[in-house]
Amino acid sequence: TAYRSSQRKRLIALLVLALLLALIFFQGGIYLLMYMAGAFIALPFFVKQKKRALVTSSIAGFIALGLSAVKLIPVALWIRQFQDTAYASSAYTLLNLHDIFLGRILYGAENIIPNQGGGWHEYGAYIGPVILFLAILGFIIRRKHRIAQALFISAVCAVLVSSLGPYLKPIFDQLSFIPRSNISRVILFAVIPLSLLAGFGLDYIQKKRIFKPFGFELIALIFLALASIDIMSLAYPLASQAFVLPHVSKPIPKALYPIAYSPYDYKTRHAGVDYTRSYEATLAGYGTMSYCSVLGPNPAVEISTDEGNKGILSFDNDKKATLELLSWSPNKVRASVTTTQKTSIVLNANYAKGWFINGEPAKEIANRPSISLEAGETLVEFKYIPPGLWVGIAVSLITIVGIIGTLVRRSPLPNWGEGKGEGNATISSKE
Repeated sequence: TAYRSSQRKRLIALLVLALLLALIFFQGGIYLLMYMAGAFIALPFFVKQKKRALVTSSIAGFIALGLSAVKLIPVALWIRQFQDTAYASSAYTLLNLHDIFLGRILYGAENIIPNQGGGWHEYGAYIGPVILFLAILGFIIRRKHRIAQALFISAVCAVLVSSLGPYLKPIFDQLSFIPRSNISRVILFAVIPLSLLAGFGLDYIQKKRIFKPFGFELIALIFLALASIDIMSLAYPLASQAFVLPHVSKPIPKALYPIAYSPYDYKTRHAGVDYTRSYEATLAGYGTMSYCSVLGPNPAVEISTDEGNKGILSFDNDKKATLELLSWSPNKVRASVTTTQKTSIVLNANYAKGWFINGEPAKEIANRPSISLEAGETLVEFKYIPPGLWVGIAVSLITIVGIIGTLVRRSPLPNWGEGKGEGNATISSKE
């Protein structure tokens, strides 16, 4: 019974690990998953029980992939169609580590380091002097342990790769299947191993006997409090920058159509800085074009200010054609169309694989989904279904059913056979 109880606890811990890994992808997206994959693969080789760690990580990773398949498969197919574009510059970070790790610089700061080419969020990896001290102490104390060595090497590699951004950028530009933009961002991944090393340093301070007369647990608590205060005192003003603007004093006019595209970001000047109001524009019914799209088609829709724009649907060569919009949603548009001659009807949205018109795959005209229509009245339905969605749903459901079945099968069950041996309640001492 004790053995089965232990097995059940290990199974639950494994499933919790898999769930947390899946949530990393659901919340963080494909970037975080791909960047952290190397760490997930390498770490099991630095512990004592390598085989057990590798098997546990593999099973947890396999379950996590199954749970996240509903999103992972469509995202993978989307990336295959719209490969990442290299658009951002990369800076030399090696000579600016003090500003990056210790500089209390707020969001949006420009020209802190040469060739920065973007806001400070591209480079800011503040950890503060307290955590940095604990990380150095932790590595010195445990420098002979493989995990500490691996964490130290990981931090150094992140710093070096980040600093070599301008040299590596041409290489990454040829690897368009890898999500990336600014290689200097890799320095953010130095924070994770440094924080883990800081844990070793804090653990050393807590256990060291020489601090016992002074209350060593209290000293460790003081270090932890100082680190928290230091981080939060910077995190708060960073977060508050997202809420500096008052409500719009001059309301943005409502969009003329259910789905309208606007090239404007409706800036509002506050304290000498222009802030975009794309969120307010979204609430007004616009799909704004103020943000860059790294993974996705280049904007090719007719925007609300284009001359001759006919709104959500347009026609290729029939100026007398009319339409009646019946219903719309983010992935489906239904309309009744009347044409006077054979023409192509075009949906004012970017084309991507997965667009269907009246159940048939949409054709592409000027990077927009379209279909050819004969003269007359036609009911047209545009519908977008992400490629791989149904397969992803099936895989995720199978994974969930498998998890439930495993939990039920491994849990102690009553002896429904009334002592005839059919049940699972009777367990021998050897078992």
